[in-house]
Amino acid sequence: MLVACIITYNDMPLVKDCIESIQDKVDRIIVIDGKYRDFPGEENYSTDGTLEYLNSLDVEILFSYGLDEVEKRNCYLNELKDGDICLNIDSDEMLVGDIPELTADIGIIQIGEWGDRRRHRRSNRFFRYREGLHYWGTHKMILDSKGRLFANLDRVGKDYTSQKITEFEFLHNNHLRDHDRKKAKKKYYEILVKREARVNEPAN
Repeated sequence: MLVACIITYNDMPLVKDCIESIQDKVDRIIVIDGKYRDFPGEENYSTDGTLEYLNSLDVEILFSYGLDEVEKRNCYLNELKDGDICLNIDSDEMLVGDIPELTADIGIIQIGEWGDRRRHRRSNRFFRYREGLHYWGTHKMILDSKGRLFANLDRVGKDYTSQKITEFEFLHNNHLRDHDRKKAKKKYYEILVKREARVNEPAN
């Protein structure tokens, strides 16, 4: 089963664009809503119309607040079964293109910003789930059940196979956020980066 996994908090209308770009291309959509730890604001859950929009769709909504990004992303991994294909797309991103069959453990995709020709390789966004996979230390790093590296940004763990994906890419829509939301996200990421910088990647 191909499962799109999204974490969100007050992300209208970007989350709408995100879901519309994938809803006819996946079998299941899981959305985790709730304020991130250290994110500015007092409301625990989305109050900008995000939940009203999600409730109008055939998606699975889970609630969690006060978690860091590692914990929040693990919420959706806990909902997956062995063999499921996880498409990890952020609420301010859109998928452009068609999703091919994943024949390896990990699909290496391209990601960039709308209007910018530069692209980055990402190996932690499209992968075959197996029991025990979990985010650890940073929201970019996935370990397996034995604590070995599975994927981290553009790096694939040595025990796993990879496949270059050219049929689709993710493009960020962050430029469409209003000024206050951009300011809040920038402040949040400054805290997040400092905290995660202390984490060492396991040898693999």
